[in-house]
Amino acid sequence: MENSGYTLIAGLGNIGEKFHHTRHNLGFNLVDFIANQLDLLDYQHRIKQTDTYWALVVPEIKIILTKPKTMMNLSGKAIRQIKSEYGISNSDIYIAYDDLDISLSKFKIQYAKSPKKHNGVESIIKEGIGKDFVHIRIGSDNRISRLIPGIKYVLSKLTTEERTQVEQIFPEILLELIARINLKLPGFSVPKRLPLA
Repeated sequence: MENSGYTLIAGLGNIGEKFHHTRHNLGFNLVDFIANQLDLLDYQHRIKQTDTYWALVVPEIKIILTKPKTMMNLSGKAIRQIKSEYGISNSDIYIAYDDLDISLSKFKIQYAKSPKKHNGVESIIKEGIGKDFVHIRIGSDNRISRLIPGIKYVLSKLTTEERTQVEQIFPEILLELIARINLKLPGFSVPKRLPLA
């Protein structure tokens, strides 16, 4: 399929109540935040759900927000399906995820720059997409001791204070995305900080 002009913003995470507010779900949290902000603009949109993903499609501004339903380690399957279905080029794919290489309350948005290890990102690469997409790397590391294994730490819950810290950077991330994608959003104001969903 030819390039449709859509931009995909995907947040990685795990579905299920036990993963709610864990560090590994920061990608989900960002997509929820962006969906909330765009919803205030009253665009026509539609929700699409398949076995592998949930998506909010906004034709007026050519944006697709998505959260894979495959669990983190199989995220690539959902991203590949959406990329194929909508004809999205890699340069228009933005993947948001937690990153233990970055301190909590910090973030980096970089093209083709992935962390040392992240199973969700590795799944996307293995599905043939490669790493040449835009990485929204949301810092999740706030460990007191490096003896805490990363795999255990990312599945731990954010404290109330940590959630507040994360909430404060989401508006910054959204503003940078708007600038990068060159979105024209009449009536859009500086996004509000919202409690993590």
